[in-house]
Amino acid sequence: MLAFESVVFPDAPDGTGKTNSGIHGRDLANWLADQLREAGVPAQKVLPEDFGWCVLVKAESQQSMYVVCAGSPEGPNKWKVFAFTEEGVISKLMGKDKTADPLTELFGVVKQCLLEDPTIENLRQEQ
Repeated sequence: MLAFESVVFPDAPDGTGKTNSGIHGRDLANWLADQLREAGVPAQKVLPEDFGWCVLVKAESQQSMYVVCAGSPEGPNKWKVFAFTEEGVISKLMGKDKTADPLTELFGVVKQCLLEDPTIENLRQEQ
């Protein structure tokens, strides 16, 4: 998980009712989706989930990966970003889970996009 600070993105609930109360990050997710596309990542639409705003990314294998953006409960203008993938249960049970490499690559691109933006401050990796 990456954590950082930025005053560029609105630090308020998105007002859509599509995420849990107090969850914000839609503008961050839309911005990050644009940055990923510019970096050659096939970022698709931004989706609301209970826990944050997700950028859908399709890997070459057609597996779905998501980059989640959400405000941090630690205070205003603090953000968290993490990535996860969907892999079929059967693939995992049969030992054919191939999610680690594409996910690691995606996480690296996300981190680079954040590092390159001067409005992102105090970028750090957390567990």
